Amino acid sequence: MVYQYKPLDQSKQEIRLIVLDDGDKTRLKCKIITTSLDLYRREESPIRGDTPPTLRQTFARFATAPSTFKNRKPYHALSYVWGDPTPVCDIDIDGKMTKISRSLGDALFSIRTNTDYRVIWADALCINQRDNVEKSWQVQHMALIFARAKRVISWLGLQAEDSTVALKALQDLMHCLTSVDWKADWSQKAIGAPNAAVDLAETLRADPRIRTAIRSLTERLYWTRVWVFQELASARQNVFLCGDFEAEDIKFSLYFLELWSFRLSGIRMHVADQCGFVLTRFFHYANTHPRFKYQPPELVHILRSLASLDATDGRDKVFALLSVAKDSHSLNIIPDYDKDETMILIETTCALLRRRYVHYVLQDACGSVQRLGIPSWVPDWSAYKYTGRKINLFHPCQGREQSNLTLSSLPKHSLELKLHGYTVDVITEIADSFWDFCPEKIGALYHPSMSLHPWLYHLEEFLAASMTMNQDTIEELVARLLVGDVVQRFENERLGALSASNNPYTMIKNVRDPLVLFNWDSKRVSPRFGLEPEIVPYIREVGKNVDRRDTLFKTDTRMFGRSRNRRCKEKDIVVLLPSVKMPCILRRIGGKGEADDGQERYKLVEMAYVHGIMDGEFFEQNRNPEMRTFTLV
Repeated sequence: MVYQYKPLDQSKQEIRLIVLDDGDKTRLKCKIITTSLDLYRREESPIRGDTPPTLRQTFARFATAPSTFKNRKPYHALSYVWGDPTPVCDIDIDGKMTKISRSLGDALFSIRTNTDYRVIWADALCINQRDNVEKSWQVQHMALIFARAKRVISWLGLQAEDSTVALKALQDLMHCLTSVDWKADWSQKAIGAPNAAVDLAETLRADPRIRTAIRSLTERLYWTRVWVFQELASARQNVFLCGDFEAEDIKFSLYFLELWSFRLSGIRMHVADQCGFVLTRFFHYANTHPRFKYQPPELVHILRSLASLDATDGRDKVFALLSVAKDSHSLNIIPDYDKDETMILIETTCALLRRRYVHYVLQDACGSVQRLGIPSWVPDWSAYKYTGRKINLFHPCQGREQSNLTLSSLPKHSLELKLHGYTVDVITEIADSFWDFCPEKIGALYHPSMSLHPWLYHLEEFLAASMTMNQDTIEELVARLLVGDVVQRFENERLGALSASNNPYTMIKNVRDPLVLFNWDSKRVSPRFGLEPEIVPYIREVGKNVDRRDTLFKTDTRMFGRSRNRRCKEKDIVVLLPSVKMPCILRRIGGKGEADDGQERYKLVEMAYVHGIMDGEFFEQNRNPEMRTFTLV
C-alpha cells in the first residue's frame, strides 16, 4: 500500500523529514515526521530575509501545537540527481512499502551505511509529488530548507572511475588551501595563493590517474543540475558522498583549479567548460563574499549565466533560482506547478519587463531557440546560448536610452508586446558567413599575405588615432574592422559572391593562426611577422570575433551589418529601440494578432551590429525621426 501523506500547514512553514532506521541492513526503512522551519532559524544565514522570529511570533505560532517542539531534530538536506524517475527501489515508510527511484535509493543506502546522518530531508519523499499546491509552496522554501540544514549532503553517485582517488586529492588540496592565512579577492585579476597549494595542484596535474579521475568526477550529471546552484549556495556546511567515500567540502578546490588554470599548465584537464567548474565561481561568491546575503545577483543574470544547466522539469529552470535572486520579491514570481512551462516563461518575461530589463529580455530572446511555440520576444532559457557581446560600448540611441520610452505597454499575460522605436532601413542583401570559408584543416604555419597590408595599415591608423587603449577600444576596433574597413571594399559586388580567396576570414585567419602558435607572446611574434607589439592583442580580439558565425548583410541605403545568429533574411527591417543598446531586426508577419485591428505585427529575429549607427549617428543624420509603435508577437 502506497504511503499516504498528511497535509502540511503552510502558515507554520511545516516540512517533512525522514528518519532512517538502522535495524534491517538489507532494505531501507524509515519514518516520516513533521516539523517547522521556524524551529531551525539561526542568527546568520546566507539567505536574504532569514532573521530570527520574535518571542511573540514564536508563541503565537506554536502555542496551539506544543508537540511540534519535540520534532526539532537537526537534519541533513540531500542534494542529488533524480535521474530515471522510474520507481524500482523499495522503502518501508511507517510500515507502508513504497517504491523510489534508483538514484534516491542508492543515496539513502550509502548514507545509512557510511555515515551517522539519520534525519534527512529529500525532496522526492518529503514533498507530496502528487500535490501541485503543496509542491509549489514547498519549492518557495527550498533555499531555506537547505540553509537551515546542519549539512548538505551532495550525492555524486556510485563509486566509479577512481572517484575516491579524485575526492581524496581534492580534499587534500582543500586542506592545503585552508591551512594558511590568505585571502583571495575573486573579483580581481591579481590573486595571491599559497605556494604549497600551487605546488600540490601541479602534482595533481602531473599524475595522469588523478587528472583523469578529477575530470571524470566533474563530468558527472550532478554538476549539470540547475537545483545544485541553489542547494550548495545556500548550504552552511557541505559534504560530498560518492559510493562509500565521504569527503569534506571540495567546492573551493574546484574553484581554485579553475581560477589558477592559466598558471597551472594543463590543470584544466579539458573540463574548464563543464558546469561543475562554472558553478564553483558562483559558490565561492555565495560563501565568501561578505555582501552576498545583501546583494545577490538579479534573476535575469542568473538565468543567463546558468542557462546550460538541466532540470527534469523545464519550469524548474526558473523556480530553482528564485530564492537566491536579489529581486525575487519585487518580481513576484510564484512557483506554480499547475501552470505549464510556456506560461511560466511568459510570466517570468513579463515580470522582468516590468523591472525594466528590456535589453536583457530581447537579447536573450534572440539568443534562444523557440522550441515551445512561445512569442518571439520571450526568452527560452532552456535553449539559450549566452553570446557575451559587450553591449555597454554601444549607444545607438544616443541620449534616448530611457527604458520608459521603449515599452509602449507593459504586458501582463499577453502574447503581444508593444515597443516604441525607430525604423532604420530594410535589409536587401545577405552575405555568406565568414564561417562558410573556414578551411577544414589549417596548416602548421601561415605567413601574412600581400592582401593583409591594407588591412594592417587601417589597423595601425586606427590605433594611432585612438586616445585610450581599453577594452571598449578593442571592441570598437573589431566591429569597425570587420564591418567597415574590410567589408566595404566589396560594396560594388554582391555580398554573397565572396570567395575563399577574397573574403576577410581567410585574410584574418592567416595572421591569427601563427599568433595562436606563439600564445600571443608579443616579443616572439612581432619580430617574426614585422608587427608592432601593441598590435598583437588587437589582432587576437579580431581573430576571436571573426571565428563567430556572424552573417553579413547590406541595407537599402548601403549600410553594412553583422547578425549573430544567422537568422536575418532579405526584407527584414532594422530598428532602434530606446534603452536597447543593439539594433534589432524585425520581420513583418502581417496584421492579424490578438485583435484584428489592422496593425502590423512583427517577429523579433535577432540583434545586429550595423556599421555607422552604433554611436548615435542615426539621430545626427535624422534630426527628428518618427517614433513608431511595433507590436511583437
